Amino acid sequence: MDGLIGQLDAGYRGMIQLYKELSDLAESIGKSLTAGEWKEVDALLARKQAIMQAIDAREAEMSRLRGEIQEKLGLDSFSLSSLPKSSAAAQLNNTIAELMEVIDELQQREQANEEQLRKLVAAVQAQLRDFDLSKKAAKAYAGPMDLGESRFIDRKK
Repeated sequence: MDGLIGQLDAGYRGMIQLYKELSDLAESIGKSLTAGEWKEVDALLARKQAIMQAIDAREAEMSRLRGEIQEKLGLDSFSLSSLPKSSAAAQLNNTIAELMEVIDELQQREQANEEQLRKLVAAVQAQLRDFDLSKKAAKAYAGPMDLGESRFIDRKK
């Protein structure tokens, strides 16, 4: 059993590294957004997507291991508290706690980036409204360009 728990722990350790990379990317994205470096943001988002795919693949393996442990222990569902007390289980518990800290940090950075994006979008929308108003004003002052042929009708009474 300790072997399976050890494999699970090793898998989660690998996930910690991937989530740390995501957190670092989120920080870089924030800096690039501030600097207005949109091409860099796009490149960083592509790297983020690749890391998320790696996390998904790793999570599938973790799910398989959890299912195997669940089956061997005869549990209805997997939980850390239902694992037999051992050093491997204690290590897994510590690893998951560390993973949760990294995920919390990542969420904070992602929320800050999202707020920054909202502000940027609002600024662009305001510029578009100003541009639209300027365009309408220019059009109103310019008047129609082609009035056609003028015709005057004189009527004497």
